[in-house]
Amino acid sequence: MSDEFGPYFNADEVETEDEGFDALPPGTYPAIVEELQEKTAKSGNAYVGLCLAITGPKYKNRKVFENFNIFHEKDQVRAIAKRQFAGFCKALNACLIQNEADLRKLVGKPVKVKLAQKKNDFTGGVDNKVREYLPITETKTSEPNRNKTNPIHVNDPDIPF
Repeated sequence: MSDEFGPYFNADEVETEDEGFDALPPGTYPAIVEELQEKTAKSGNAYVGLCLAITGPKYKNRKVFENFNIFHEKDQVRAIAKRQFAGFCKALNACLIQNEADLRKLVGKPVKVKLAQKKNDFTGGVDNKVREYLPITETKTSEPNRNKTNPIHVNDPDIPF
């Protein structure tokens, strides 16, 4: 055995992560754009391939894949893909994509993804289907929590309002 392991290897001393390939349960997950590039299908049609890595604690590093067929020869397929790609771009606040370099700029950006499950007719299994892309919203922790439903009433005649 290689010296990298030292005198022994104990699997109980190593934390493992869930790296399964089963579909994730339906829900909304934080993710990061891991890969986004133009590709060519076996049919010859160009498309934009997306790989997201889930960043949440439970399913961390699980992958979600989506293909945007925005260059497809069929009008209906192209129209659906453009709507989906537009939703993705808007969630990342990147509304103008002109070339491959613009796609690469989106790699590493955070996004929320709303997943559903869909039967895979080819394998008979279940796959994830992206239903919606949502922006990551930041909450301001420096601003105090204001209770807008119950205003504070001050009964002091010296205050001029």
